[in-house]
Amino acid sequence: MVSIRLGAEADIPAIVSIEQQVYHGTGCTPFIEDHVRCWLDTHPDGFLVAEKNDAVKAFCYLQLIDFNPADQIPCRTYDELTDHGYSRATHKPDGNTFCMITLDSLSPGVGLTLIKNLGKHITSRGKPYAVGTSRISGFSAYLEKIHNLGIINKDLLDKDAVMKIALWYAAQTVKRTRGTLDSTCPRIPELDLPAPGKSDPILGFYTGNGLSMHSVYPDFLEDAQSRNFSVIVVYRSPCCFP
Repeated sequence: MVSIRLGAEADIPAIVSIEQQVYHGTGCTPFIEDHVRCWLDTHPDGFLVAEKNDAVKAFCYLQLIDFNPADQIPCRTYDELTDHGYSRATHKPDGNTFCMITLDSLSPGVGLTLIKNLGKHITSRGKPYAVGTSRISGFSAYLEKIHNLGIINKDLLDKDAVMKIALWYAAQTVKRTRGTLDSTCPRIPELDLPAPGKSDPILGFYTGNGLSMHSVYPDFLEDAQSRNFSVIVVYRSPCCFP
């Protein structure tokens, strides 16, 4: 049985441990105790944990921002959007949108329960939207694969070409997970490339659970596995969009 509740100071060691395990070997920097204490101080209502067998197995933290899905998010990097993950300078108490700074889990089943309960949390607060950022952790490996097949030369691709492939790659996961492209999503290019062998695991987690693909941002987060790309995902609350 998985239970969802607001996070507390006593959860800090478990959260730090989850971060260290989730991001070990990825090249990404995990959140630390200072982040968690700042979340509790800045927006405790956006800090949720999921427990199984009396142990914290997943958590998420959301700040509030002003956002309209018809526009691009107001920042070009993750650090700018989230105040380097702390949210002190970026959280807006009267914002209209929950902005997910992180959602991490040691157990797929517990993470699934958490993300499904997020919709209830957002709706109960009367907010029309939630927006999040997703790594596409299989993208660099996919580029390497088609490079080795002689389909592209990854070392000669310009930024526009890589952007088109990233947008196309992300859309393949949306299709595989039977997710949706947000009405604001850029047109997906038609590329003569082999389909990825499977859904991108992190993006697929979101698009398979009610969040739509909004846009793809280059150089958003230092993340070698994603070639520094992130996908913006959006949840539209049924309380405002029946």
